[in-house]
Amino acid sequence: MDAAAHVLYAAHELDARSGGMGGDTGTRPASYKIVGLVLAIASGLFIGSSFVIKKYGLLQANKKYNEEAGEGYGYLKNAWWWLGMTLMIVGEIWYSTLVVLCERSANVHAVIWSHMPSLTLSS
Repeated sequence: MDAAAHVLYAAHELDARSGGMGGDTGTRPASYKIVGLVLAIASGLFIGSSFVIKKYGLLQANKKYNEEAGEGYGYLKNAWWWLGMTLMIVGEIWYSTLVVLCERSANVHAVIWSHMPSLTLSS
């Protein structure tokens, strides 16, 4: 078998173990729930904190380069902004993994998001 066939076979096995497309989820390993919960909390924290860190980076760049809000590209030189963007990307990857691993009917991520307090950064 070539590499693509191995990947497709592994994906098929994972899909079959996870209950398939709305199939029986009774055979799903219990660790999926724990992994789903950890991914939901981690992705929520990473995505939420990324907004605050990116905002801080934007404010620092505006101050350093003497620009108005929304003007210029000085934020691209700011490490805080890049840290926030990296956290956002990692959080989105974890969220995508969560959607793939967890059953859609449980909506673990929706429950976690509904209980997270909203964070705001006043400028």
